[in-house]
Amino acid sequence: MANAACRQDFSVRYYRVPRLLQELALARGDGSYPRFLSQLAKVDVLVLDDWGMTTFTDTHGRDLLEVVDDRYQLRSIIIAGQVPVEHWHELLPDPTVADAILDRLVHNAHVFNLKGDSYRVRKCLEPPNTTNTNIQRGKMICRVSGVAALDFQLLLQPFFLLLLKISLLSFLLRRIVE
Repeated sequence: MANAACRQDFSVRYYRVPRLLQELALARGDGSYPRFLSQLAKVDVLVLDDWGMTTFTDTHGRDLLEVVDDRYQLRSIIIAGQVPVEHWHELLPDPTVADAILDRLVHNAHVFNLKGDSYRVRKCLEPPNTTNTNIQRGKMICRVSGVAALDFQLLLQPFFLLLLKISLLSFLLRRIVE
């Protein structure tokens, strides 16, 4: 999906949530926090991977609220993780912050539950491929390989639905060909 967004000249940034939280903490420490939040707010599509893989603190919750609130109804967020959406509230220690974040994320969102073999496991059984993923933390994405994981949760906001249809069709066609 991020690949499709890049091909249609949308700006895209990819972060694993634990790394994003580290970068937000560093930005707060060196005084670049407002500038970093502003940069995140300007990206058309923000991809947050590994949602719920770490324990969120109160500070993490407030940081995530800032990121989500700056983008609410203006830009798209794609969140991927293996924790079901109905359990996301439990991940955040402050129930008020959790309500605020989830209200903004889930309102007008589309949730996809993907099931099947892990893409990484399947990929390691194949011969090496020279057209591999080209992702750099926090940088623009140029190429992204397809991803499917066991009980994978994907949350999309409406702005991105056209790209989803194109990308999903492409993904399904690749699965049929395999």
